[in-house]
Amino acid sequence: RMYRSTLSFFTICLSGSILLDDPVYAIQYGIDDKYAWIFAVGVNGTVFKSSDAGQTWKCVHCRNKVTSMDLNGVHFMSSLTGMAVGDQGTIMATINGGSNWMLQPTPTTQDLYGVHMFSSDTAYAVGANSTMLSTVDGGATWTLIDPVYCHGSKISLRSIRFTDISNGVMVGDCDWWFNTLDGGKTWQYFSLDALSGAGNAQLRYLAMDVNGNLAAVGDADAGPLIFYVTRVLNDDNDHANFTWAPLALPGAADAPGVELHGASFV
Repeated sequence: RMYRSTLSFFTICLSGSILLDDPVYAIQYGIDDKYAWIFAVGVNGTVFKSSDAGQTWKCVHCRNKVTSMDLNGVHFMSSLTGMAVGDQGTIMATINGGSNWMLQPTPTTQDLYGVHMFSSDTAYAVGANSTMLSTVDGGATWTLIDPVYCHGSKISLRSIRFTDISNGVMVGDCDWWFNTLDGGKTWQYFSLDALSGAGNAQLRYLAMDVNGNLAAVGDADAGPLIFYVTRVLNDDNDHANFTWAPLALPGAADAPGVELHGASFV
């Protein structure tokens, strides 16, 4: 099932010129001066790339792999520079559009589900058992961040985005969303059920536009959820506030059990 709106969420079905026997777990869409590009990652360390908005595809991590671990998340800050994360603490990076990948050392063996490159130096990764990692040297070294808890328990963290060096948002298998104002050193939590008006709300993915606004997707008892999250800087232009607005989804009432796992601005 696919939803589109004036926010131009993008989903993808891999077919046609590319044949896949195994699932793809995460995608990212982007546009630069030359073309619209998409990266897709999945089982056994596979990475596919399209340079024409999905019309044709090329596997850029099928031979001479640096890992065969399942890849669960991907983020590119440009068509050339990006990272992918996966099972057992796997993080790998490329600076040439996926032609070559380098496996990065990490201090965890927990499965990782989400990654965000804020810059070529600074990035964050999240995963199982409230695992959070950060790097400030392009991934040469990664440092564990103190975990967050949901109702007293560790959780699987699914997605993280930073709108600037201080302000970030994170979601996972919890009816809360998390916000940091200090670069991830400390986190506050807020109720998703109160925002959505639905029970057992969980968000699984965050997409960010060029202005730092977010699309947050997931599900609740009543069916799939989408929020449009507006970033508003305070008077000192330092700390951001986020205004959450649920979006109506056509047919959502007829789709209990449907989970949304990805979105993108185009």
